[in-house]
Amino acid sequence: MMRASGSGQKREEGSALVETALSISVMLTVMVGIMQLCLVMYASVFVNEAAREATRYASVRGSNSCTDLSTFPNCNLGPTSSPISVLTTYVQGLGYPLPNTSNLQVTTASWNYVTLDGSGFGYSQWTSAAACTGASDPGPSGTPPGGGNPCNYPGNMVTVQVQYAMPLNIPFWTNANVTLTSQSSMLIAN
Repeated sequence: MMRASGSGQKREEGSALVETALSISVMLTVMVGIMQLCLVMYASVFVNEAAREATRYASVRGSNSCTDLSTFPNCNLGPTSSPISVLTTYVQGLGYPLPNTSNLQVTTASWNYVTLDGSGFGYSQWTSAAACTGASDPGPSGTPPGGGNPCNYPGNMVTVQVQYAMPLNIPFWTNANVTLTSQSSMLIAN
């Protein structure tokens, strides 16, 4: 009779080993997935900061910023001076600890200050319907400024959007990317 109980124990030991292997693989997959999601949240902080830094960089490089090119590179950023490549290079050079900084994409837009009330009482507001597209757009006072591009004239707004495709590497799961996006807006100071 001992033999019968001994062979039953061996069968249970084998099934316990299989159950342990399956449960450990599921548990490790869940743990790695949680760690990957924590890395996504960590990368999200850097994408937000990159958008703010790129907006600051663009906001001080308006149409009046070209007084000393030796100490102030990339001045006069506007829609016609390809600011996207300048801002992309700037953001990628910030040294954020992202797995692949070449996945960072930067887009920008300029906005004009628009007076919504034509009565002259000074009621004014920023509106996205006033996208600045070229030199014919008015400056802050409603008339084109003398020289420089009105799109990046001081007092107008610059908006920068940064996107990052964060790769997810979870075992037993299809490799995918999570797209993180952040947008920031600031008035052009110079």
